Amino acid sequence: MKSKQRHRFLGYCMVVLAVGQLIVILLSWLLSAAMPDLMIHSLLSSEGIRWFFGRFSYNVATPMTSWLIVATIAYGCISSSGLLGLHRPFDFRQRLALRLMALEIVIFVLVLALLTLVPHAVLLSIDGYVLSGILSASIIPYVSFCACVASVSYALMSGKCSSVEDVFNMFCIGFRKLAPLFVLYVLATQLVCSVLFVFSAW
Repeated sequence: MKSKQRHRFLGYCMVVLAVGQLIVILLSWLLSAAMPDLMIHSLLSSEGIRWFFGRFSYNVATPMTSWLIVATIAYGCISSSGLLGLHRPFDFRQRLALRLMALEIVIFVLVLALLTLVPHAVLLSIDGYVLSGILSASIIPYVSFCACVASVSYALMSGKCSSVEDVFNMFCIGFRKLAPLFVLYVLATQLVCSVLFVFSAW
């Protein structure tokens, strides 16, 4: 029942975003016709139609999209590894898997520290400061990669998965669970970009 209610809510969100897109299209046409001095771009003009069809892929292909993809993969690995359902007492394989996972996390933290904190680190600029653009663009993929490695290691060591197929399924299961979010993300992204295009002259 909860799953059905969640899908109903997500369906309503989809409808709201789609109706919002239609409202922006009609409103841009009405405002551009009624108040041409405002220099509002109409999505029903030749310029607006060319933008809508030509920029769609560019609107979706943003760093946020790549972050969403890698975060979804990491979520799938964590949720299917058995880590979220851990409870004491741990058996021998679970204790061994947790120790290995803790070691891997320490190594990943040390690698990040070596890339950013020590003198002449790779991610430091000439004046010795962290290159904020590179770090901010890579921190989510890096954390997601760490989560994937640690989760897969735990699942293998604890016996949660035992084959290549099981590991591959861990990387895919997040998309099966979070697929509705990608639909809403595409609609929301296009809606926001449409609003920005319509009122860009302001």
